[in-house]
Amino acid sequence: MITLVYLVRRRPDLSPQAFREAARAAQARTAELARERLGAVRHRLGFEACAKRSHCMATARRLGGQPPDALIELSWPNLEAFDAKMGTPDALRALDEFIDAERTWVDFARSTAFVVEKQDAALHAPIKTQLSKAELSNEPI
Repeated sequence: MITLVYLVRRRPDLSPQAFREAARAAQARTAELARERLGAVRHRLGFEACAKRSHCMATARRLGGQPPDALIELSWPNLEAFDAKMGTPDALRALDEFIDAERTWVDFARSTAFVVEKQDAALHAPIKTQLSKAELSNEPI
């Protein structure tokens, strides 16, 4: 499966709640557009579930920077299907429509996108962490 992964940062003038509402509204409209005009077989929108857990995991891995405010994924069955659709004039017009719909909530300068080939990985043993139950609670940092 080929997936376009879009790591989205909210515009600084929006609260996190206003960002989520705008993103959900826009994605509800563009999901059908992605299927019909881009040939995507899957469209997903996700938001950070728990800032404290994200912070703990990032700290444990010694990661820097802030996590994105949202994750958008568009998937195609294979690279051939992706290439067949994405270069068409209709797909290019659809991508322009996506950008227009995102202008009110996406900080384009701090967002990024990339294309990945997804593969299932075999899980051999559970990953152990040294995070306490208190660190994993839903309480704000």
